[in-house]
Amino acid sequence: MFARYPFNQLRFFLSALLLLSLSQAAMAFQDCEYASDLLYQAFDLHSQGISIAKQRRLLKKALRYCSK
Repeated sequence: MFARYPFNQLRFFLSALLLLSLSQAAMAFQDCEYASDLLYQAFDLHSQGISIAKQRRLLKKALRYCSK
């Protein structure tokens, strides 16, 4: 189908590539938002005097979701 219309094939490929890159950016943003929530939870646990081990687990989990 696309062999007779190389321009359409290129346009389809570029559209798919654009959608993929936008969805990856949105997913990365959501992961960092979740990591931020985990950091707030860890800070809240610290202010409540809850064990450091639980805080450390939350911090490690946050780093897995958003290492920047």
